[in-house]
Amino acid sequence: ALPIFLLGEVQFKNKAAVKESHIEQQFGASWKKDLTEYAAKLGAEEKKILERQVARLNATRYTTRELANFGGNGPSNIDAAARGAMVCQAIGFLNTQGEQAFVEHVNKEARIANWSESQTQQFIQEVKSSKGKK
Repeated sequence: ALPIFLLGEVQFKNKAAVKESHIEQQFGASWKKDLTEYAAKLGAEEKKILERQVARLNATRYTTRELANFGGNGPSNIDAAARGAMVCQAIGFLNTQGEQAFVEHVNKEARIANWSESQTQQFIQEVKSSKGKK
């Protein structure tokens, strides 16, 4: 049922916009895995359309300001540009506030963003290892 939402064949109640958070709420945390399995059965043209829609869906995680800041190199680069900006901001926070305040802040923000423990620890390590490079 998920592909019919992404391809616009069916809409949510009251024609609500399709956002990543809505998809996860409706189809569960494994929706990306399920969609990948479904896409493997599609032809090349249908798969291309579905991939384009998933890229659009990924963009719904960002505000219009973030899209303006990070989308300059195209939608496929939004995640990488946003991640780079987050790391740079986190390095600045780490340098000014110290490691304890940094870790507390990242843990708090990670809970809000529904990051897993491994995603949170990976980000903390990425920032610490990048600290001397930026």
